[in-house]
Amino acid sequence: MKKYLVFLALVFVAHLSVQAQHGLVGKPASAFTLEDQFDKKITVKFPASLPTILLFSDRNTTSAKQADQWGSELVSEYGKDIRVVVIAVTGKGAKLVKNKVQNGFKNSDSILFDWDNEVSRQYGFVENACMVVYVNKAGTVEAVENGAYSDAKYNKLTEKLDEAEEN
Repeated sequence: MKKYLVFLALVFVAHLSVQAQHGLVGKPASAFTLEDQFDKKITVKFPASLPTILLFSDRNTTSAKQADQWGSELVSEYGKDIRVVVIAVTGKGAKLVKNKVQNGFKNSDSILFDWDNEVSRQYGFVENACMVVYVNKAGTVEAVENGAYSDAKYNKLTEKLDEAEEN
């Protein structure tokens, strides 16, 4: 009986989590300011001149690989027609070794660090899986996808992106 109740609780929490993320769809995206690996403060505001992809990933290796594949596929297809903002969800513990963490990304394009997990919480990020948020030029969240890249998820997200480009 206990296992059954634990299972139901997990299903309920997962359901709420997915609802919270998809609850973003149709709502205005929140602006935020984070530092990149060079300690430069970057502000991400909406509306924007290009559609924006917010790509969240935590320090979990699986999450990082998922985000890398999502980013590679999106940049490969859309290139300069989109703005990709990579957000590393590091958490407060990693802040203790901030310089070491940042140095690991010195040869990368700009990566924003969410040291206090404020922005990731705001967008409904769930640990151990990447999250892709598509925000249109007007600043409205159009789509949210979580976890590993798949053709089905990619097509669902890019369908919204393509619709916006046509209008």
